[in-house]
Amino acid sequence: MASDQYSFNYYSTAQGLSNNSVNCTVQDSLGYIWIGTKDGLNRFDGRTFKVYRNRPGDKSSISNNYILKIFQDNKGVLWIGTRGGGLCRFNRESDSFISYIYNETDTESISHPEITSIYQDSGGIIWLERMVEV
Repeated sequence: MASDQYSFNYYSTAQGLSNNSVNCTVQDSLGYIWIGTKDGLNRFDGRTFKVYRNRPGDKSSISNNYILKIFQDNKGVLWIGTRGGGLCRFNRESDSFISYIYNETDTESISHPEITSIYQDSGGIIWLERMVEV
């Protein structure tokens, strides 16, 4: 019986990845592979990386470079959970982000600046999980 042949490629900062330590990955409905590191969000098209990083003073940039979770909802929207920057929603049309940041004085803000998991239930509600130390 012949064994299946698999090909593996190794990508690092030498090929354009923002950091060699990867925290999370997801392939979206358009075929892009999104990679979260502690130094940025990376979009890989099979050949090249596009890196998204926080640009201080630019509210349309990702809110934090430390990416903990990437999730695509049932409408194709990408949600990014960060360490210290809350939640970001990627806007494909403008290639930018909308940030939802924790504010302890605003009861309408998200409840924590660190988002470790993102889920969607059968009713379409997005659920966020945060890291808790005991």
